[in-house]
Amino acid sequence: MKLINKIFLSLIALIGIINITSCVDASNSLATSFIPTNQDISIMMDEFDLPVTMKSSDSLQSYSASYLTVGSINTPEFGIVNLAAACDICPPHDTLELKGDPKFKMLTILMNVNNMQTVAGGSVDIIQNIYAYQLKRPIDTLDIYNNSMGCEDHEKEIISQGLPIISNDSVIILKTTEEFGSQFLTATKEELDSLDLFSRRFKGIYIETDPQDPNIYGGRINYVDITNSYAALTYERTDSTGARSDTTVNFVLGYNYSVNINQTSSQHLATDEPTEEIYVEGLSGIKPHIKAKDIRDIMDNWAAKNEYDLDNVIITRASIILPYEYPEDYKTLNYFPGNIYPCLRYASDSILFYSPLEEIYDNTVVKGDNNRSLFEYRADISHYLQELIRMDADEIGKKEDLWMMPISETESSSSSSSSYDYYDYYNYLNYYNYYNYYGYSGYGGYNDYYGYSGYYNNYYGTSSSSETYYTTDYINYHVAKLNGNKSDNGPKLKITYSYLK
Repeated sequence: MKLINKIFLSLIALIGIINITSCVDASNSLATSFIPTNQDISIMMDEFDLPVTMKSSDSLQSYSASYLTVGSINTPEFGIVNLAAACDICPPHDTLELKGDPKFKMLTILMNVNNMQTVAGGSVDIIQNIYAYQLKRPIDTLDIYNNSMGCEDHEKEIISQGLPIISNDSVIILKTTEEFGSQFLTATKEELDSLDLFSRRFKGIYIETDPQDPNIYGGRINYVDITNSYAALTYERTDSTGARSDTTVNFVLGYNYSVNINQTSSQHLATDEPTEEIYVEGLSGIKPHIKAKDIRDIMDNWAAKNEYDLDNVIITRASIILPYEYPEDYKTLNYFPGNIYPCLRYASDSILFYSPLEEIYDNTVVKGDNNRSLFEYRADISHYLQELIRMDADEIGKKEDLWMMPISETESSSSSSSSYDYYDYYNYLNYYNYYNYYGYSGYGGYNDYYGYSGYYNNYYGTSSSSETYYTTDYINYHVAKLNGNKSDNGPKLKITYSYLK
């Protein structure tokens, strides 16, 4: 094994040299004078048809310290996707005092919408009704994971006066009922001194829109920036002069975070044998799924045909390629995800999430980018495949299966002047908290075989002022059609390898 590791590292360096000098004819034999005479090493390539299935990635919900999502979209292929959100309402600090015999006047919630998303046939100009309810229970740490909050967790009565709407304006104005707003004036000194106690008592709000009409394709998703949204509580009190006057206090939304819930209806598209087309849908929708056992069967059959011992195969590069046809309406390319990268599914009784293979942090890896020149997505899985062929075939199960999912990239900097797009900041929080909560550092075995010491220490160093984080995209809604298993240009697995004889 030590010999294999040394030769493997040498091959990586040599391949880098070959890439730099690719305009020069090169022999397939590499540094033969430095290799033992009983070893015949050359770089070879092979390509295989890759069977892909389609599966729903479960009903996911996620969370953000900056954004909540609300809206609905209906498409011919995927049906209706609904997005709702919940967040708490708290004082801006733990030193608020409500003195002077306060009497309630009004509570107005102002939510700033700083982005909207549609798909083909949708419009940013449509009018959507907003429904707001009081939560029955507070948001706690378990609510950031899947399926832990739904319509059964809020009251039935709407807390708004009238029915607020979202159009193409940037602000949602929601004036609450006196029954809902006046309760905040009953907060005790202990609750005002502890935002945790305050949020546990008053719980928060749940908002949603009407589902998109199933007979009308279109709809819109709205992204509310809760860092620039607030609830203005106006009340009358006796001031220091003894006179009665109005005072307004702004409460913050999402003191802990917001919980974003999405429900998709594309489960009927799930199949183990897609023919001409494979679908990619964002959020909890349908995704390309690749069974680890199928990949191992491909490698076993290939090794038997070539009389190879898999223990002597060194994978220098392995790529999943998902081609697609140029669409009749080129504008639909705008709704394709920017990249699709293999993820592993982590699940227990209390948590479920998907995380990209750890090798995505290798700067030499192709990260599932959409190549619009070649009309394909390409994602490198070299380390994953090397580990897979080293495993006992009987030990390979669903936990090694690959889910091809849209990925978000976040650049984190120690500079205080850094700024984040809404999806970047959102997904950074998802990544950081999931990993700290669940204790995962990537695909098991990578750390041992490849000497990883952490997902960023190996590539960026602990002293770096800038780090890149990758996570599944839990906030943007993407749709795409790829070529299926029976198409003329279907999914492929391509490998570059060496064999130790």
